[in-house]
Amino acid sequence: MAKVKSAERTLRLLEAISHHSKGLSFSDIQQILNTPKSSTFSLIQELVENDYLSFNDNAKKYVAGSNFIKLAANFIGSGDLVQELKVLTNELSIRVRTTSHAGILDGTEVIYLARSEHFENYSLMKQIGGRLPASCTAIGKMLLSQYSDETIRELYRDSPWRMLTANSKKNIDELLEELRVFRQQGFSTEHQEASETSNCIAMPIVQNGKMIASFSCTFSTEEMESVNINTVVEMMRNCKQEIESRLELLL
Repeated sequence: MAKVKSAERTLRLLEAISHHSKGLSFSDIQQILNTPKSSTFSLIQELVENDYLSFNDNAKKYVAGSNFIKLAANFIGSGDLVQELKVLTNELSIRVRTTSHAGILDGTEVIYLARSEHFENYSLMKQIGGRLPASCTAIGKMLLSQYSDETIRELYRDSPWRMLTANSKKNIDELLEELRVFRQQGFSTEHQEASETSNCIAMPIVQNGKMIASFSCTFSTEEMESVNINTVVEMMRNCKQEIESRLELLL
């Protein structure tokens, strides 16, 4: 039984670290695990010795270690969906001549699974497996749009509201109002809400009537002023149909 409890604590700690890219202090970890100092210290030391955790001397916090990062990267890089998302973002980046991303929804956050850069990069998300608030991104808003207002309110009920720029949605009512538009038009947009220098257009990937992922194109503010959104959306729609057809044969 002790081994099972130890495994459960290890999983809880690693999950907490994955949600805090800037790291957690010893007291943070002890509070999350609700364990005595001696037990918390022993668990942390074992993970540090095996390179699943690393201690940042400057911040005085524990962050993901090299083996934890490798494990996550190997998982993210595998699977039919991820491989198809990589193909999609590469093709889209070439066709539209801009940086493209693809990701999935995890609670109130987007996890980025694929990315293809074209020329200058205006994207805030540079790390595959990285997370951003769904309410601040076109991908996140597209994926949220499949749910009812009531479901979305419940999703955010215990989650602190996050803003990344002055243009981010200020509250859930603003978000819900915009999502109603996105449901009707079939694509979402984001204007300097995740980064003050970038704007995005996103579309969903649907399988069996459910959005399983979303993908986007990123433009600088200057580019966005001259972009023909209808043309971009049509290119994205073609890519969407292609990947959905391929996924039907795989999933």
